[in-house]
Amino acid sequence: MHLTGKSRLLLLAAVAIALVGALAVAGAKGSRSDRPSPSATAASNINGGTSATPEEIQRLKSYGLVVGEVPTGSQLRVAEEFRNYAAAAGSGKDELAVAQKGRIDGFYQVWIQTAAQFQFQAKFDLYNRPASAMAVLASVSNSNTSQDVQKLPDPKIGDSSRMYAFTSEQSGQKYQGWAVQWVRGRTLFDVNGLGPEGDLHSDDVLNAARQVDGRAEKSPIK
Repeated sequence: MHLTGKSRLLLLAAVAIALVGALAVAGAKGSRSDRPSPSATAASNINGGTSATPEEIQRLKSYGLVVGEVPTGSQLRVAEEFRNYAAAAGSGKDELAVAQKGRIDGFYQVWIQTAAQFQFQAKFDLYNRPASAMAVLASVSNSNTSQDVQKLPDPKIGDSSRMYAFTSEQSGQKYQGWAVQWVRGRTLFDVNGLGPEGDLHSDDVLNAARQVDGRAEKSPIK
């Protein structure tokens, strides 16, 4: 089957989420407990609710990528608050594991440039305290990654950070992407970009991540 345009980009979105998301899932799986304590359950909103204040949600949104920070011609396809919905629905065991670690809310963006087949995603997860966000980042950093993911030198963003390169192939077309993940205050950030091999570069993604962190540094959620 030959996919073009929007259909191919939607498939690539799933691939990017699977590759980059697997990093976070690996960290969660490696240290989750089967029965969280009552206090952890209440603090982490595994019921799909949120204990984030309206101001904190607005701050998360204010960190988002904007025109000029993503490839020219990109359109914002998704921009929404992202609570622990799968955990609340009784599905998504890996999301439940992360929620039990203190994730209380988040914000998610998807930017797509259809002609060039570029996609950028930004995901900001708010935790109940800085130590919780840092623990999740550390557990992922220490986990084993798949053969499709390569760990890169620390980009030195925020309080602690890491960067990965990942690859994929769809319908004979090779794609390459990068993910930058870091913690600042109580927020765990993830900015990743994906495009045809050779068309997108690591600095494109890293510079976008630095723009996000610049806004977060001026108005952190502590």
